Amino acid sequence: MIPVFTSPDLGHSNVVDLRLSGSDAKSMNDKIKEFKQLGFIKDELNPWRKGKIVENRKLIKIKFKFHGTSPSPLYKNAFSFKFKHKKKGPY
Repeated sequence: MIPVFTSPDLGHSNVVDLRLSGSDAKSMNDKIKEFKQLGFIKDELNPWRKGKIVENRKLIKIKFKFHGTSPSPLYKNAFSFKFKHKKKGPY
């Protein structure tokens, strides 16, 4: 599991608690290195991965992947994700 880093400017409703496996965390670190070397986030190398988010103490299945094509945030140790989830849910 990757630790949750939050900004004091964000309220609780603006934070998503994403739960990942150890292999997901390793894969993300490997992809970050690969995208930095390549110079952009190539869609073919950026597959959807399974994950879970916590909502009202329940784990909800989602899919996620890196958002965008620019590697600029990666050089600052920052990144953003795209999420997919079922239409039914406590959102």
